[in-house]
Amino acid sequence: MANEHLGRVYARPETKTALDPKTHKKTRVPVPKGRTYWYLAYRDHTGKLIRRRSENARTKLEALAELHDVETDIRRGVLRYPKKVKFGAFADQYLKIKGTEVEAGKIEASSLDRIKRSVDWLLVYFADSMLHSITPADIEDYRTARLRGKLELPKVPGRRRTDHGAVVPRTVNRELAQMKNLFNEAEKRGVFTGKNPVCRVDFAPEPRRVPPPIGVYQFQQIIQVAHPRLRQLIVVAAHTLKRKTEVLTLRWENVNWEEGRIYIPKTKSGEANWVSMNDELRAVLSEIQSESPKTKDGSLRSPWVFWSPLSADRRLRGFTGWMADLKAKLREVSTPEDYKRYYERLWFHNLRHFAASLLEKNGVDILTLSKLLGHKSTRTTEIYLHGVDEDQRRATARLGQLLGTGTNGAHQDGTSGANN
Repeated sequence: MANEHLGRVYARPETKTALDPKTHKKTRVPVPKGRTYWYLAYRDHTGKLIRRRSENARTKLEALAELHDVETDIRRGVLRYPKKVKFGAFADQYLKIKGTEVEAGKIEASSLDRIKRSVDWLLVYFADSMLHSITPADIEDYRTARLRGKLELPKVPGRRRTDHGAVVPRTVNRELAQMKNLFNEAEKRGVFTGKNPVCRVDFAPEPRRVPPPIGVYQFQQIIQVAHPRLRQLIVVAAHTLKRKTEVLTLRWENVNWEEGRIYIPKTKSGEANWVSMNDELRAVLSEIQSESPKTKDGSLRSPWVFWSPLSADRRLRGFTGWMADLKAKLREVSTPEDYKRYYERLWFHNLRHFAASLLEKNGVDILTLSKLLGHKSTRTTEIYLHGVDEDQRRATARLGQLLGTGTNGAHQDGTSGANN
């Protein structure tokens, strides 16, 4: 009885999933120049043989030490081996967890839709894989396959096909971020042990999305051709410097007419924020309130500033159609060159960049801008400021004047370029 829990350790090379060219079925093959994993083999308190991979052991001595700890815990009645749960099975549980977070108001319903799309693509590759058997090499192969467009969603009646062919790095990185979160949730619920395999995978490098150089003239043109309700959204977003979700979740109870302030109870950084109302913002909010549907006694039917009769809670949740209509009208009223430069890459968040850059160019300091934008760090604010790039261009131009030489090798001050 004293030796019933004695086990052993053994080493195996890192493997990944690949298609067998003969059988066209998935199989495990060694990873070239991959690491060596140590495995533990022991019997639990019922006598069942358990084989599992150690996530921390790098040498045989470390594997033996971990095996000793496991067997000690078994004798104490503590089980440390992972449960055999498939990725697909836990993915269903993960989506239910996110669904409860939507009901609790922790995340938006639109965010849940993006999470579901990411999980759908992950299931194409990992649905039948055990959580504890997924390696960083498997995840890297998934990343490569997605970037090259080698994966396809299964045909489901009623579901619109998206992401045909290769996708951009940003899309794959969001899917890997969801996978990382899924493993964290699995660890919390005791169905996964060890180090999160996504933590050892490099995300695909993302090119910085440079917003179009919108100026005051372009902003006024956008206001003129926009749908009336989209115009109201744009004005409120530009004058408050708030994000789309923060604007759409604005309630009338948060508008303090007497003090001339708007209270934002929850921002992306998780902190509340106050915004002062200027005359134009106050006028637009008054216009929205006068147009909002009312009951017989004159009270507002919806507590939301941007209301919609189509949603159950009467809150406007999106305006994709209005943005598409805006771009179509901008194409009609502008030249092809101007449309390509200013409006082709236009999205709602650009207005936030534009307003912040406009304030910075007119003397507002970066610390004040950071508070208005709701950033925790001024480094994030610098991304929004187009004037920073303009300052750098002026500085390098000035440096060229100070250090530049003419075609004849003489300095601008008339002295020779040779050492005297």
